Amino acid sequence: MTITVLAAYAPGPGHYNTLRPLVEDLAAQPNCRVYWCGSQAVANFVDTAPVAVPHRPAGFETFLPSSAGVSGDDIIRRMGQRSRDDIGRLMEELHPDLVICDTSERGAVLAARDRDVPFLRVVSCADAATARSSTLEARRRTLIRGQDGDDLRSPWNLGTVGFGPRWFFTDDHEPGERLRCYRYRPSGSTPVHPPSRPARPRALISFGTFITEPSAEMLEQAMLGLVDAGIKSITIKIRLPTSRARLQEWTELNSARTDSVIEVCSELDLAHHLTEADILLCHGSATSTLEALYRQVTPVIAPSHNDAYFVARRCADSNTAITIDWATGFTRQNIRTAATTALHSLRIADGIERFTLDNNELQPINSLAEHLTRTVGKNATR
Repeated sequence: MTITVLAAYAPGPGHYNTLRPLVEDLAAQPNCRVYWCGSQAVANFVDTAPVAVPHRPAGFETFLPSSAGVSGDDIIRRMGQRSRDDIGRLMEELHPDLVICDTSERGAVLAARDRDVPFLRVVSCADAATARSSTLEARRRTLIRGQDGDDLRSPWNLGTVGFGPRWFFTDDHEPGERLRCYRYRPSGSTPVHPPSRPARPRALISFGTFITEPSAEMLEQAMLGLVDAGIKSITIKIRLPTSRARLQEWTELNSARTDSVIEVCSELDLAHHLTEADILLCHGSATSTLEALYRQVTPVIAPSHNDAYFVARRCADSNTAITIDWATGFTRQNIRTAATTALHSLRIADGIERFTLDNNELQPINSLAEHLTRTVGKNATR
């Protein structure tokens, strides 16, 4: 028999990319049909074509902005109810045997519970399975539902999984829910190299897609500090057109004074660039940080929101990244010190090697895909 899987994600590229390796491995299973569902804007941005899985729109196109008179609870309720309704309608049409979703896609959990369909959650925000965040997520699902309920004790809950070493997703306390971890890998089977090989050492600067970027002034100081540390090529992503124009002008004036090559762009595909990088200056999203560590590129993390602080703490505790303060760290001297440490610290090199060893000890994601299709297939035939 053919097993149908619905893969639902919250409206952000990081949430989509969290599920992507599992979706790829499920789609490769015999007699398994997989559908993406979520924001069409995100699907267009990340390009779903290489995964060869059809996409169906569901939920809001992006996270709703906070505004005067609209509370965070109101936003969670509106977004969750919309995705619950949309995904529910898709389930009535497609009749899935399994729903997989990232931990921020709460409506998918409720839609699966409504119809007694097995569901599996994949950690997207790195702290989602901690005791504190698990309690918060249960409260958010209650807000969406409109009444109390314990979704994760449901017999339809197949559990929560993380892709990467367990210590990346846990703190000093017991997790709030049972967490199984599998070997992290980026999407795609082989590394993608950039069209030209840049001078080394090389730094990438990328601060996500929908979050606040450092100002042009902060990034100018960052680039000066990187050059001082001996970086020979820098590729920087900045979305805001006015800031990008200013940095391009600044780059033209300052590149001639150094022997470093500096490129400014509006988008940066990390899969194409991390294989030829040494440092990633970023905000500390779980997906970007994990991919950097997988490629043995040292993250320099300047956290500014939510789970990025958790990622920064876990990386600092494990000696796998350098962290700087968002408000005070973007000075020429601070960036030079951070980059020099990232390039030359044996402690950091040992920490990243430990990440590689711990990650390689885990079962691959395709073993999870095989287990899911086998388990769901048996249940479906009963």
